[in-house]
Amino acid sequence: MAEFSKVKLSKTKRAQNWGQYWVETEWDPTAVGRVLDKILEATSGSSLATFMTAAANPYITDEIIQRFAYYGDDKSGNWPGLSDATQRIREAMGIDGSDPINEREGELLDFVINSRVFAAGSDWAMMTLPGDPPSYELEQKLRHAQQGTSTNPLIPGAVTPPRPVLATGPDDMATLLVLLQEYIIVRVAAAL
Repeated sequence: MAEFSKVKLSKTKRAQNWGQYWVETEWDPTAVGRVLDKILEATSGSSLATFMTAAANPYITDEIIQRFAYYGDDKSGNWPGLSDATQRIREAMGIDGSDPINEREGELLDFVINSRVFAAGSDWAMMTLPGDPPSYELEQKLRHAQQGTSTNPLIPGAVTPPRPVLATGPDDMATLLVLLQEYIIVRVAAAL
């Protein structure tokens, strides 16, 4: 019988039991070997690629959607409101003047929640997000959202503050590691 050590990922009581799993096998070298084989399968590149698409991608996508819905978060900071000039420009374009921020045509939101590049090898997998923007204009929208800009062709001298749509923090890494741990344990347990 083996016990994984307690690892506290958070100071909150809700998360203090994450990372505690028991693995019980009969003392039989072939049974132990089967468990080790299943662990190797669960941590293979193809299995990790499945984790990326089935667990990591939905988690990150939800974080991005929440960031848009609440105009920022603890990772990106609260997004500044739109200036009066920007509100007037939007209204002239037939768009609500003050709401929503970073969603004039919806192209940026669609891009950051739907554009991913997945890759995997024999013992690794990765997800890149977003992928390459399909146009220079979209690349500029993303850059202006992330970094802000002091050049505006419509209003000389206007400044656009940063309103980052892509941001991560240490809690994201901790959550993804717990999701990965649970994914591997479930894959191993289901295969035995």
